[in-house]
Amino acid sequence: MLTDAQVDAIIHGIRERWNNPGVLAGVAVPSYATQSPGNPQRGQATYATFCAPCHGTDDRGGPKAGSITNSSYLNLISDQGLRTIVITGRPDFDAPDWRSNVPGRPMNDQEISDVVAWLVSQRTATAQPGEVTAVSGGVH
Repeated sequence: MLTDAQVDAIIHGIRERWNNPGVLAGVAVPSYATQSPGNPQRGQATYATFCAPCHGTDDRGGPKAGSITNSSYLNLISDQGLRTIVITGRPDFDAPDWRSNVPGRPMNDQEISDVVAWLVSQRTATAQPGEVTAVSGGVH
């Protein structure tokens, strides 16, 4: 068990190192819930601007990060999971958040919805374990 003094020291350290009240000043914070449907066509252009410089334009990834257009990845993550990652980034991998992809130009809520819609449109249908699917040459 921690003593009250130890808890106070931890809280003081957190506030001193992590507290930055002006970090969101002057920026419209996007909603974690989708406020309007995304447009995949606009999302493709948004991806090219904000995401492709690191993630690349194909399934091979880019100069700084792996592919996020790979169907295997997209079939494993929910739409909300994609939106959350676009908003928060991945600090554990030095991946920028919605404010930092293009210096001085944060993504707005609609751009986030659009890029998520485009990513979702890149998913391909895959069979679930045990599911029978028709393929050329027979049924598997």
